[in-house]
Amino acid sequence: MTVASHSNGKKVKYVPINYNKRAGKSSIKPAKDFIGFLSLIAKLAIYYNPLKVFVPLSVFLFALSILVVLGGFLIYNVVLDATGAILFITGVQVLIFGFLADMIVKRFYSQD
Repeated sequence: MTVASHSNGKKVKYVPINYNKRAGKSSIKPAKDFIGFLSLIAKLAIYYNPLKVFVPLSVFLFALSILVVLGGFLIYNVVLDATGAILFITGVQVLIFGFLADMIVKRFYSQD
């Protein structure tokens, strides 16, 4: 609920509470639960504000494609490397996918 509230621009107030120390042993498995936690955070971020996920990813792919093309030109004297072109096109596709996801989210919330 906290992540959903933050994603929708709502204010969240943290209130300290008193509690008793827990008895027993924890059933948390750090590696497995961490991956599940990251997956949950990514799903929530995409569900509520997809552009915060897809725009940085597409910018990263664009920058990586520029680095690959410049590196290929400076090191191997190749004007357009196929890897750079694929990275650039993937960046465009991720950006368009993000815009589509954002339109779907905005349409879903505008019907309320």
